[in-house]
Amino acid sequence: MNIIKPPFITKLISIFERLTSKPIIGGLALSDSMLQYVMLGGKPKAVSLKLPPGVMRGGRIIDSKQFAAVLKQFHGMIGLNDRGASIPVVVSLPPGSVYTQSFQVPNVGRQKLDESAMLNLQMISPISEEKAYMSYQIAEEMTEKYDLLGAVAERQVVDDIDIALQAANFSPVIFEFPGLALARTVSKAMGPGIEKESSMVFQISSDGLNFSIIRNGELYFDYFRSWISIQGEERQISRELFQTVITQEIQKVLNFSLSRFRETLTRVFLVAPGFEKDIQTFVEGKFGLTIIPFSIPSWSLTPHWYVVFGSALRGAMNRSRDVFLTLSRVSSRELFQEEQTIDFIVLWRNILAGILAVFLVLYGGVAYFLAKESASTKEQLAIFTTLGQQKDLKNLESKAAEFNSLVKTISRVRESTEPWSVFFSRIASLANEGRITIDRIETSSLNAGVTLSGRAPDNNTVVQFRSLLSSQLDFSDANLSISSIRTLEDGSTGFQISFKFKGGSEKK
Repeated sequence: MNIIKPPFITKLISIFERLTSKPIIGGLALSDSMLQYVMLGGKPKAVSLKLPPGVMRGGRIIDSKQFAAVLKQFHGMIGLNDRGASIPVVVSLPPGSVYTQSFQVPNVGRQKLDESAMLNLQMISPISEEKAYMSYQIAEEMTEKYDLLGAVAERQVVDDIDIALQAANFSPVIFEFPGLALARTVSKAMGPGIEKESSMVFQISSDGLNFSIIRNGELYFDYFRSWISIQGEERQISRELFQTVITQEIQKVLNFSLSRFRETLTRVFLVAPGFEKDIQTFVEGKFGLTIIPFSIPSWSLTPHWYVVFGSALRGAMNRSRDVFLTLSRVSSRELFQEEQTIDFIVLWRNILAGILAVFLVLYGGVAYFLAKESASTKEQLAIFTTLGQQKDLKNLESKAAEFNSLVKTISRVRESTEPWSVFFSRIASLANEGRITIDRIETSSLNAGVTLSGRAPDNNTVVQFRSLLSSQLDFSDANLSISSIRTLEDGSTGFQISFKFKGGSEKK
């Protein structure tokens, strides 16, 4: 979802991002049998570790103590510079632990989209709202409707994994499901060409069968069938049963595509390490589809790594541009804002501490110099008895006066420096509190006056914002120009207000 921001706000965000550090976020994939980690930033890294049998089953943690021990061992295997440091990760939850559903809602505008989408998700969710994490992402935006992909995960399952990861010094940034990560890998590898037609992604893993539809480079449909659901009470899966299940599930995906998009899928990307040839021959003979065994030799990764690689791709993405679904307490955008705020505070704390240290050294040196000069002057005064010595004294007094004048000038210049950073912080905070969007700020000097042009939802909000400014000790002479109040094309109210900023005061 692209949000249009005024140029001034966009510039501030750009400066903000440059002044904050961006931690490297890797991908972490969980399954009943294995842990996998891939990091793309810095020195690329790929690490995996098998889980002992019975630690996880059906995407749930069964043996929490042993799972915690394996996670700590895995943290050490990743081997970052500081072994005790927290490792931020995008987590791909175990296959089958997430329920997905494609649905449509009317195009009621971006502002009401979230409410409409979440209401639909609650209706189609197999789990009650209080026991689930729900999220969605836009698959396609059309004039009259939105195509959305929704996902639901059991809250307790995600929370147990989250707690275990944090206890082992992992920092989960996002929770997603394997189909979404794999679709991202396929879209990245195939490039813009994949947007020209719809494609099916068919994956066979140690956990089961996964079927997805990618359309216009976005994931539209995802469905997982576990081996347990196929095997039932049998001790093993026969070849006939295996082929029957594949036939049934592929037919379901083809029927979905035909009913939703009015088109028949013709291309299938196959991710089935060790089974590519047999599956390709069977599916092509049964459905006449074009089967493409999916591999990316240039990435030096086998197909077993494609899911966690997709999560690592999301981790390398700029968090402010991450609009994909996430199954946790907060969205990836909110996590990004928290992360940026903390980094910003830490960075400027260090900068201010450095500046303070420089000034302390400078003032200490000046004090030492003045004390030394004072002692030297007293010694010289004690021996000045002749007229020539008096003349030297006057010369020294003249130099001392000149030096003191320079010191006072420096102090006046420093005191007259306008508090721009304080001003921007205060006006941005007040604008956010007053539900105001700032378009332009004009001033030659804060003491001389500031003119702010902005937008508000309605006239009352403009008047309330003027009252809010007047109530602040560090703002004065707030004057709202009545003639500047106007209704804009998008229905909001434009206005212009002038005021003075004294700086350094606290709110009432």
